[in-house]
Amino acid sequence: MANQNIINIPDALYRELLTRQKESIFPTLDDLAAYILQDYLDKQKNKSGDKEDETQQVIEKRLKNLGYL
Repeated sequence: MANQNIINIPDALYRELLTRQKESIFPTLDDLAAYILQDYLDKQKNKSGDKEDETQQVIEKRLKNLGYL
């Protein structure tokens, strides 16, 4: 079992999460919150990766135009 920590969120957000959890497949509010946070972090990581991919493509195109590739 992983270490667990407590975070504080506004009451309105907590109530919204409770409502969503009851309508979801997640057995607990903690499971839903962990899923949402992980999904957000994964998407942010992918955005950074996309920028790196675009930069790599630009570099490769420039090198090709210069005759290095």
